[in-house]
Amino acid sequence: PGSWMHAYERWLIQNTDEQFPSRNFDTTIERFLWAMPDYNQMFLKENGKVSAARQDFDLTISNYIDTGKALIAMGAWNSYVASKNQEASIRANNAWHTSKLWVRAEAQSGIISSTAMIIVISVGIGFATLAGMTRDILLSLHAMVSVLSVVLALLFFMVAVMHWPLGAIEVVALIV
Repeated sequence: PGSWMHAYERWLIQNTDEQFPSRNFDTTIERFLWAMPDYNQMFLKENGKVSAARQDFDLTISNYIDTGKALIAMGAWNSYVASKNQEASIRANNAWHTSKLWVRAEAQSGIISSTAMIIVISVGIGFATLAGMTRDILLSLHAMVSVLSVVLALLFFMVAVMHWPLGAIEVVALIV
């Protein structure tokens, strides 16, 4: 049905003597929602009063952009919302934002960073185990350098040659 805020502003001007934003929000929003029930889904109510409202924004970025660009966009939204919260009154300064894109980007970023840690730990444990079993540090070192070379060659092939974005599936391929 479009933006509830714009519809509420139009409704307020047409149906009351009040200006937007209303000083009698609880009363006027209740009347607005009775007159325009399609907007009820945008509000969370407790004890008959609105405790939270949802406002959708459409971004011009794809849900499939790479993780780095998604995290940059999320950071820009973090800054924007924080600046609006600082400008807002004490009763309206708890705005926050969420997006499926932010969730995916943070998950992929976490997977990628933890993969590096897993590879380092695996190589360390492999080196210690091989050194303990063979009692040959040099042989163990050569074996681990060989394993790391294979992982780095696979990473180079996936990212530089195939131009694949580094996501969850690619990370699993690196570990396995």
